[in-house]
Amino acid sequence: MDLYLHVAHKLEQRIDAEQLPPGTQLPGERALAAEYGVADKTVREALSALAARGRVVRRRRRGTYVADLAAPRERLDVGTVITRNELGYLRNRHAGHWRPIGPPSRRRVPCPHDVALLLQVEPGEEVVARSRAVGTDTAHHLTITYLPQRVVDQAPVVAEQDTGPGGYVERLELDLGLGPISWFADVVARLPLPEEAAALQMPAEQPVLVEMVTLTSDRAELPLAVDVIVRDGRSWTLGFELRRDDSATWPITPAAARNTPATPTTGRPATSWPEVTPEA
Repeated sequence: MDLYLHVAHKLEQRIDAEQLPPGTQLPGERALAAEYGVADKTVREALSALAARGRVVRRRRRGTYVADLAAPRERLDVGTVITRNELGYLRNRHAGHWRPIGPPSRRRVPCPHDVALLLQVEPGEEVVARSRAVGTDTAHHLTITYLPQRVVDQAPVVAEQDTGPGGYVERLELDLGLGPISWFADVVARLPLPEEAAALQMPAEQPVLVEMVTLTSDRAELPLAVDVIVRDGRSWTLGFELRRDDSATWPITPAAARNTPATPTTGRPATSWPEVTPEA
């Protein structure tokens, strides 16, 4: 086991044993280095590993604190089924109990580079951004819908504060006749932007889960909108159902060959399994 992982493990044991309760500020790097008999760099790597696991929060110029993991995580089902209720379309089947947190906002902004690639507009081109926060008492997320000017010109209501029953998607489908709309989602992890961290009331050093959803229609040549959903990675857990393909339908027939590793260069089965060095 690498030395920094050993230090991280020892600290995590103290956190789990509540010797370091949530909110406790850890000793400085030099003090920890002296305590464990290691270099400052080793402690720094150990704290970074714990921060990546969400066990501690590192605050610039303020120190490192034990994270509060007491709050239960909200389950986010990553599926392929869109549902609908009286409020409109839902991409998460557990979203029926979510509620708005604060009033929505809208503004014209330069299009971010990653969103511009999906919308097929120039980075920095002015677009309409609709922001709203929804969620539960224990977890909420920030959704920003980016609408290109070509869509706003055809349906100005999508840029209004209130887009009516069913939201902007229903305006596109029914008012513009672009239904049915299709969705394609990518999920990535990254550090939050300053405004995202402020809106989610989370440390800027903790990762967020970002779902980028592109809306398209066979009746339109270019994408209609992009929803960017930002979630505090400490408050959500991703879940999805694994379904059997037709080739795996039960009852199954016995497998005919061994599942052996292939060599990187030839693609043929390797002669032996790679050696694994057990952790100390």
